[in-house]
Amino acid sequence: MPEPLHAYYPADGHRYFRRLRYASAYAERSQVVEHPVSADGVVAQTSGWRLSARHLDHRVTTVGWRLEERDAVRMLPERLAARGVRGPAVAELQRTGRLQIDGDLVRLEDVSEPRPGQVFALVMDTRACGAALELARGADLLVCEATFLHRDADLAEQYAHLTARSAAEIARDAGARLLVLTHLSQRYLDPREHLAEASAVFPDVVVAEDLDRVAVPPRR
Repeated sequence: MPEPLHAYYPADGHRYFRRLRYASAYAERSQVVEHPVSADGVVAQTSGWRLSARHLDHRVTTVGWRLEERDAVRMLPERLAARGVRGPAVAELQRTGRLQIDGDLVRLEDVSEPRPGQVFALVMDTRACGAALELARGADLLVCEATFLHRDADLAEQYAHLTARSAAEIARDAGARLLVLTHLSQRYLDPREHLAEASAVFPDVVVAEDLDRVAVPPRR
């Protein structure tokens, strides 16, 4: 039996989720566990990561997401070798935090350094708002809508979307590292306009195309 699939979505959109899920006839071979989200905060977590949701500011209920990898440690080979820790003893030290090696107490912090967890944020279908900023805070990779260009800021406000400039301002003010723009209106024929507008505010910008893969920046 395959592992169940978990689907998180705004609770207000339950009927739409069900319509999409059963829009065609098919043999349901996977177990889908539905998680309607009605409140801001952590919606799922394991020993390795935490998923949080925040309601955004759109004409209908929308939710943004923040996936945080747990902080960990990076083992330092030269320190391990100096203290005589090798083979299965490395894993035991990671598990227990301290180990006796030839009568010498070795602590995990003696042979490792902190490794901050990485953060991914998804901000889609929203005006600029505090929730978008909080989702993006310190994100290594921020995927953000940029439906309009600033010259059409009145339309962005009318339809409750972001411009390329406002998306870049969120990335800048939140201290994100890499901004990926998506959800561009088809009225614009040249995505380089979005790139230029956002890059004037925030230095590290990618305009995504269908099926693109964008790597999370390496840890600092």
